[in-house]
Amino acid sequence: MKILLVWTHPVPESYNAALRDSVLEALSTLDDTEVELLDLYTSGFDPKAPEVPISAASDTVASDPAADTAVSGTAIASNIIAEHRAMLQSANALVFVYPTWWDALPAMLKAWLEHLLPHAPDTDRAQEAAKEITGHITDIVVVTTHGSSRRVNFVQGRAGRLLLLKSLRSLCHHSCRTRWISLYSIDRASHQKRQSFLTQAATRARKHFASS
Repeated sequence: MKILLVWTHPVPESYNAALRDSVLEALSTLDDTEVELLDLYTSGFDPKAPEVPISAASDTVASDPAADTAVSGTAIASNIIAEHRAMLQSANALVFVYPTWWDALPAMLKAWLEHLLPHAPDTDRAQEAAKEITGHITDIVVVTTHGSSRRVNFVQGRAGRLLLLKSLRSLCHHSCRTRWISLYSIDRASHQKRQSFLTQAATRARKHFASS
């Protein structure tokens, strides 16, 4: 099995980075399993880049240096998206590690999903195109933290959970398994509780795959 661990946080020294390391180390001990780490903030991905195919960029004739720069930037962005799609297509499972901000995914992660999964005016065609990229995924595991309590998160609608474990799952293999691992009220959590969650999250993520 190959697991793609997608990490989304702008600060390398953050608690979320420690969470990433803990989960990554635990998953790396699984037998016959390869874990690939994708750090969205250092991968070169630009959430503001237009969704233009690389062929469109390479066929464009620039009339001045500024246009040359724009075309070059679009081509680079398209290449990165193509690389990330290839990583996604070569994986059997997805693990997301990120902080929940305002009851939602970080904008970087949401933009990444929107860029990687094709869009089309026709919903059915868009889903079919997306399933060519994610239709083989058999597991989705989310490890996240919340500033709010579990109750407040429920009242807010649990947008992140619904997007990844419902919407994204619908584009994966029909038997795709999901797991949500979260620490609520992190702003009020003690140091001991935060440290404990590092171990708990890693153990639960590993157990999910070990039981497959």
